[in-house]
Amino acid sequence: TAQQQLITAQQNEDQTVLTAPVAGTVASVSGTVGQYSSGGSSAASSSSATSSTSTTSTASSGFVQLTNVSSFDVKVGFTETDAPKIRVGEAATITLDALTGQTFTGKILSLDTNQTVVSNVVTYYAKVSFDDASASIKPGMTASVDVVLDKRDNAVTLPTSAVPTSGTTATVTVRGSDGKDTTRSITIGLRGDSAVEITS
Repeated sequence: TAQQQLITAQQNEDQTVLTAPVAGTVASVSGTVGQYSSGGSSAASSSSATSSTSTTSTASSGFVQLTNVSSFDVKVGFTETDAPKIRVGEAATITLDALTGQTFTGKILSLDTNQTVVSNVVTYYAKVSFDDASASIKPGMTASVDVVLDKRDNAVTLPTSAVPTSGTTATVTVRGSDGKDTTRSITIGLRGDSAVEITS
């Protein structure tokens, strides 16, 4: 019995020392000197960026919140038409609203298997890592991510809003040099966020 009491007392004493489960930078301290705190649990936090929307730092509530500022990632949502074309390891370009004029390179780390419905739109989230984590990057910054899925050189394009169809052909109204409008059928190639390629 005495031996068991000794073991329990030793465990209680060991828990009076707060040890971080991972290396990181102290982001916040929620406790105060003299406050009682339950022991035996730990919460590790990682920095992530929430993309084309924002970068966020995620962590459970704890006595001390740690943030890994040596590496960041961005969480970005892709539409269901773009998601099948995303490949892990693919290059990405990242810009941050707070760091005007600076562009960062990154890579696709992962892509969700299951969809998330955001405002009735099916979205697949991907994690994008920074190739070089600049000291000026902070958790919670708003980020935008560009991933080139395909490209065309010297393409003839129209604004996406002018070609509402989702197929490979469409009909548009063309105003000639004589000022008269005529209807023409066009064939659509590559479709981007802001422009579509006209192949014929």
